Amino acid sequence: MTSKVFAHPLDMINRNRFSEWFCHKRDIEKVKETKRVHQILSPEQVARVDQKSKQMLDKIGIDVLSDKAKSVFQKNGCKVTGDRVRIPVQLLDEITAIKQDDLTLWSRTGNSILLTQGRTHYHNSGTVSKIFEPQTGTMRDALKEDVEQLTRLLDAMDNVDAITPIVYPQDVDQKVSLLYSLKETFKHTAKPVEGPGVNSLDEAVYMAEIADLFSPAGKTGNVSFSISSISPMKIPGGDADALLYLVEKGFPFTALPCAIVGMTAPMSLLGAVTQTNAEVLGILALARLVNPEVQMTYGGRLVVPNMSDMNTLGGSPESALVDVCAVQMAHHYHLISDIYGLGTSAMVPDMQVGYEKGIKATLANLSGSMFQSGLGSVNDAIAVSYEQIVIDNEIIQNVGHSLIDLSDDEEDMGFDAVNNVMENGLADFLTQPSTMKYMRSPEIYKVQQSIGFYKNWNKMPSLTQSELVANAGELALKKLKGHEVEPVDSDTEKELETIFQRACDQLI
Repeated sequence: MTSKVFAHPLDMINRNRFSEWFCHKRDIEKVKETKRVHQILSPEQVARVDQKSKQMLDKIGIDVLSDKAKSVFQKNGCKVTGDRVRIPVQLLDEITAIKQDDLTLWSRTGNSILLTQGRTHYHNSGTVSKIFEPQTGTMRDALKEDVEQLTRLLDAMDNVDAITPIVYPQDVDQKVSLLYSLKETFKHTAKPVEGPGVNSLDEAVYMAEIADLFSPAGKTGNVSFSISSISPMKIPGGDADALLYLVEKGFPFTALPCAIVGMTAPMSLLGAVTQTNAEVLGILALARLVNPEVQMTYGGRLVVPNMSDMNTLGGSPESALVDVCAVQMAHHYHLISDIYGLGTSAMVPDMQVGYEKGIKATLANLSGSMFQSGLGSVNDAIAVSYEQIVIDNEIIQNVGHSLIDLSDDEEDMGFDAVNNVMENGLADFLTQPSTMKYMRSPEIYKVQQSIGFYKNWNKMPSLTQSELVANAGELALKKLKGHEVEPVDSDTEKELETIFQRACDQLI
């Protein structure tokens, strides 16, 4: 089945520049390995964050705005006063002693990714309402056709491992916009679907029904949902009820507090990290009291603001620092980590985007992050961009390649090659057998249709920022027109639309 491509400003871009830019494809899986050599918190600080977080939940407590959730806590020995729930340290110790370490996410076609120590995976920034078009410098509303096109583009990107419903289409009633995005995401990707945020029981019921429709045979909980607290220290009623429903059904989830330093969390970074950790543990406690075997991901979304205007700075060095702290705390509890490794505060795909995303993704990999979000986003994830998806795919490729290990057997050390060149009076290594061997090895960076690699300046047009972005847009178009996804069978699609219509009838 050929997917429809809707009219888009990218169609105006000249398509000739990529024709001669090609190389052999490299081993992508090699760059998914992480080293876990960069740490911010000392082992003593990790232990203190753990201790203080549990003391916050025990002595201060967390507000829970769901009667059912408060009942769960009370039955398990927690003190409940009004909406305030105080969770004993001993109970938290028992809950955090459960080790998880890895998580498998499945796609509707049976493909899977294993989130585990020593590997990092990537997914896009999700559920935004705006599309940024760098060719015109304008922001526009996301539409229904964007859900299909963006999802197929993400499906075509080699370094994207899972897909989060990427936009809230604004030409759909907002009460069901996320459900629309979820159903269309399933239809247009063969990759695992990850991370749609849920904040009501009704929404959770329909989301679970859609997810179950696409669950591979014998697999349960094929989608990981996201549950956010409100900082400081509050679990809304809709989120709590949704969480209870989903974990009872066996779905994995991500605890996703989104505190802002100095505004909804302490101004000290360590204090903000500690409060965020307490909020994660509060969500984890509620889930594991209902289903001790539920799999949870530790979501790091703590951000630092510009205190002069209160705008968040998702691409700042401080945001990278607290991301690393989140990874360390996730490791401490044997949980999967998911951080904003590709976050940026820049509004357009420019040099600021490049260095912010490059720095954050590199530090995330070095810290041992297992899952990274932010792909395709600009302006603190207020918007996404077709071009930025392509650029971020290449940033991931570059970052991963810079961290690979080098082979070191006898031939790798180059003794024979140097000996041959010196003994035969040669001036270079071009004719050596090892040159032909290693130029095609994973050690040497090879790019197929890269947007940033070119021959030399006197044979290429001037490569300004707009031309670089145009190259990304051109590749996006090429991928969209050439990439096909295994279609959903007609019976399943009919049932999917029936579920969505029932949701519309109830929720609108």
